[in-house]
Amino acid sequence: MSDKVFHPSRAHSESLGWQCANLEDYQNPCPLMMDCWANETGTPTCQCATIALLSQDNWPECGGKTSLSALPIGIGIINVIFFAANIGWACWMVMTLRQLKMFQMNPVTKALIFTALASFFGVVHQGVETVQMLISDEGLHAAFYGGEGVPTSIGSLCLAGIGAFLVLADFSIPLLWIQIASAGMNKAEAAARAQKANKVTRISSGFFVVSFLGIWFTGGATAGGSYSILWMLIICGLFNFGARKLRAQLAKPGEEPTKTIVDIMNFVRAMTVCMLLYIVVVAMFIIRSSDKLDNDSHKWFLWAGLLYHCLCHLIFRTMLYIRRSLDKKLSKFKANGNKVTPTTMVSSTAD
Repeated sequence: MSDKVFHPSRAHSESLGWQCANLEDYQNPCPLMMDCWANETGTPTCQCATIALLSQDNWPECGGKTSLSALPIGIGIINVIFFAANIGWACWMVMTLRQLKMFQMNPVTKALIFTALASFFGVVHQGVETVQMLISDEGLHAAFYGGEGVPTSIGSLCLAGIGAFLVLADFSIPLLWIQIASAGMNKAEAAARAQKANKVTRISSGFFVVSFLGIWFTGGATAGGSYSILWMLIICGLFNFGARKLRAQLAKPGEEPTKTIVDIMNFVRAMTVCMLLYIVVVAMFIIRSSDKLDNDSHKWFLWAGLLYHCLCHLIFRTMLYIRRSLDKKLSKFKANGNKVTPTTMVSSTAD
């Protein structure tokens, strides 16, 4: 932790004529809910803004009547809807499997639950951030973005939660692939392969959880989120290698690839594109917001919103692959008019 004061008080900023404070003395040059950028005369000045750009009608009070930018608020609302839709979709799949008496804690359902938890943290993050843009409350601002006396901000905690549960979800997917690849083997060989894969996954998941918590408690939730992103990049590379190897193993020469192979390859391609876009957006956000003495929100609020939209889409693609992996089971529910019948129950227990 830095020994610098987090930010100057409003009284101190007012005594400076609202010019941005010296970064040798403060971590941030302006009071909470204010950012530093040039005023109409070109002087770097503390002005009212968080992510939404506020009007200067009552500057520098940062309250009362304000004119909020529609774009960052709109992106926040869209992200909340998408994250919430992922949660709703996951709940529907779990409830349907329970009705069919087919809900088991296998790799698919574990991935489903972890992905839903990642979406939950996304809803909280984007929901609180959007509310903060609308009400501009200083206490909520400090709790969400961090400040003195706030060891872990809501924003960094949610980012860490999204990353951690996405990694845990992706740890479960190779177990599904192992089961698919073992379908043509004899039972003893398939069981031995599955047991080995489960052991590797448990060890990897345990190492990730322990190391993630260690980095989180020593470096903060933001460091934990960054660590999760590193794991996601590694997993993305391994998925590309593993999916192609599985396709070569299962695809028969001269025949069209099966639905299973198509679903796997579509998921891996989509995941790769999402990760590449996420890296680009993160890089742009860092570049556009790195100068604390020229932190005009016009430069970076779009990239901040797109950052979480990329994560939301990555979660959606994972959820879509899980849904397609459950097609055989869930089709029994659809075939009977979304009702569970005795016939369905008998056939489902045979699968």
